[in-house]
Amino acid sequence: MSNVRPCSTRRIPCSRFTRTRKRLREQRTGSAGACLIGNVRQKMNAIRYLIFLALIAMVNAEELAVTVLASLDSERIAATGMKTEVKSDMPDFTITYLRGPATADVIGIYEGGHPSPFSARGKRLGEVKDSIAGQSVVWTCWSQEVEGKTHYGAEALFPSRRTVILVGEKKDELMEQFHVFIYRGDLSSLVTARKLAASIIKQGPSKMPGPTPQGGAHR
Repeated sequence: MSNVRPCSTRRIPCSRFTRTRKRLREQRTGSAGACLIGNVRQKMNAIRYLIFLALIAMVNAEELAVTVLASLDSERIAATGMKTEVKSDMPDFTITYLRGPATADVIGIYEGGHPSPFSARGKRLGEVKDSIAGQSVVWTCWSQEVEGKTHYGAEALFPSRRTVILVGEKKDELMEQFHVFIYRGDLSSLVTARKLAASIIKQGPSKMPGPTPQGGAHR
């Protein structure tokens, strides 16, 4: 007799064939997913390492000089009679809000290194030149629909503080800015609100005291 076996004509049930294909697909997907996760983890670790190096550099940085170009006037803020709220839970910026009796009556003053303009969110109405704390500024005005009502806004950005630091043997300069933004329920009140916002920001002091014996600068 021949040792050659005839080919089997037995059919694999459709359900079994489907399960086999599904299992192979899951294996391939699992391998690709594991590879993707591995790549993501590598990138995240690299980002963490870069952030770690940046933090080390900042910790080792020495402040050489701090120039305050503009600052908030607490007495003038209190004299406005508006409700004041200060948010300073972020390490690199603070926001001071002055709120009026109407919901739309808001003056905000952001101070930090990376302000985000708001005027792009609405319809731009134009620009108005002005002066705040001895600096020439430009107010950008816009309108925006909020819950079916038209609100009007204005904003201006200008430098508030310049810090010269020494990282190793290299000098660098950090610049903080004021971002003043206003919301009002009617266009005519923007003029008064701009004047009010400008009045609560004063010029200087021009120079801060030098570094303390511990190496930090007075604030």
